[in-house]
Amino acid sequence: MIRFLWNTLVVALLLVLLLAGISCSNTPTLGPTFPPGYFAHTDNVNGFSIDYPGGWRNPPLPPPFDRMVLLSVGPSEPCGGFDAHFYVYTDRFRPSQTLDDYSEYDLGIVKRSYREFSELEKQTTTISGLTAIKVEYEYRLSDFTKVREITIYVGRGSTVWKLDFIAAASCWDQYVTTVDTIVNRFKISQ
Repeated sequence: MIRFLWNTLVVALLLVLLLAGISCSNTPTLGPTFPPGYFAHTDNVNGFSIDYPGGWRNPPLPPPFDRMVLLSVGPSEPCGGFDAHFYVYTDRFRPSQTLDDYSEYDLGIVKRSYREFSELEKQTTTISGLTAIKVEYEYRLSDFTKVREITIYVGRGSTVWKLDFIAAASCWDQYVTTVDTIVNRFKISQ
């Protein structure tokens, strides 16, 4: 009788384990959909991750930009005589400075530095679950090159992340979808 109960218990336990194994797959689950052909870049020191197209290059930057820019990637071929680039920077807010104050200060530098500056659009949006300010503008970089740039400011605590894409104005439309994908894949991890 004890042997019968023992065997029944063993069979019941095996049945439970078998059923649990059927309902719990050993297959790893995938995170958010990863765009095909994109590389993941994670910067643990500065607390962000971002994905960019695999065909884009990540060239080394000369000083002092190598200390200021956390990531610089761009298409492998120039368009409109200009090398388009996507940059990520971080900075610190000054005491009592808001995200809007920071964006106005930063854009003021661009306005004073380049000719024919024209702000095309400014909007508040959400990036990585945080309020962000997105500004699109054009200016003349040289007598021969007019560029379009989009800058997105994302702040948390005392840190502001600045996402920036610049391209020849004549080539802008071919990059819009890719840049939107890159921006939407930006995550703050701190």
